[in-house]
Amino acid sequence: MTRLARALFAPLLATLGVVAVPRPSRACAPAPPVGFDVSILGEEALIVWDAARRIEHFIRRADFSTEAEGFGFIVPTPTVPELVEVDDAIFDQLGYRIRPPVEYRYERAGISPTCLLFATLAMRAGDAASAPSAVTVLHHQVVAGYDAVVLEASDPAALSKWLADNGYAERDSLRSWAAPYVDKNWKFTAFKLAKPKGQGGLATSTVRMSFSTDAPLYPYREPTEQREGNAAKGDRSLRVFFVSDERYAGSMEGDTRWPAEAVFAGGVGVELFDGVVPEEAIPNAPYLTAFLDESSPRPGTADVFFAASSDGDITPEAVVQVIKQPMPLPVELLVPIVGVIWYVRRRRRRAA
Repeated sequence: MTRLARALFAPLLATLGVVAVPRPSRACAPAPPVGFDVSILGEEALIVWDAARRIEHFIRRADFSTEAEGFGFIVPTPTVPELVEVDDAIFDQLGYRIRPPVEYRYERAGISPTCLLFATLAMRAGDAASAPSAVTVLHHQVVAGYDAVVLEASDPAALSKWLADNGYAERDSLRSWAAPYVDKNWKFTAFKLAKPKGQGGLATSTVRMSFSTDAPLYPYREPTEQREGNAAKGDRSLRVFFVSDERYAGSMEGDTRWPAEAVFAGGVGVELFDGVVPEEAIPNAPYLTAFLDESSPRPGTADVFFAASSDGDITPEAVVQVIKQPMPLPVELLVPIVGVIWYVRRRRRRAA
């Protein structure tokens, strides 16, 4: 069983079977080839919302294990995204920033005298030419170890066929998953990656997707079989870091409640986002809201959209750590105690 591969994003994945070419890679939320299994261990996402320009900067990574030799996935966005490789160390920095404060409690106890091999894929020649007329290739780019193709589709069945013709496995739930996005004329970014046989994991660099949208969103919707399959494997956590110039709250489309809870809300430093998003996208006073979703199964029947909220700051409760300390023996008592012991032992020797 392979171990922990870092990942990026993707509410929907599709399998592939092509030859791997060495290059950095990292992947998330996979659907492996038939007969293989994938365990989702945890996911994190960073959304930086540039409200003035109506641009969302979206980064995602996840941990999973799989025996599959390779797979691909699709990410829907309202408009054509810009794809840029970034350093995912930002997630570690954000996690450190929202950690609960630690309070130490001292108690007396007793008495004492004093990555991996990197891989990516090359697209097969003639892929774009084989696309049905209902699918248009808008952009093709190799980024961070992924071969990424941005698609526009006017028919879910045609999109499914294009994926199958281009090395992705066709799933029964694909057409129903894609239909709402096709109706709204959203774009689909198809990513590919793989690992050579005999290697123990999958890894890629992290990709930032930047796109125009009327409202910031998290692509939470999943195909039915993927949602049910992940639920059967056990719990998985999702942590979303949302950054803008004020606090935001998330809600799902329709009547379903997003089960995530806000665990942190407050201002953070501008320097956190240097090199992660364009300088003009960073608010003068960044406000971070962190959400934690530990639901299983997830109600992934719709996407999550964010809107400004009037709620106040949230500071995590302190974690109390108890430190046991040996009780020191005062020096002023040590001399008489030693003297008494010496005297008693001396008397016993004389009596013997």
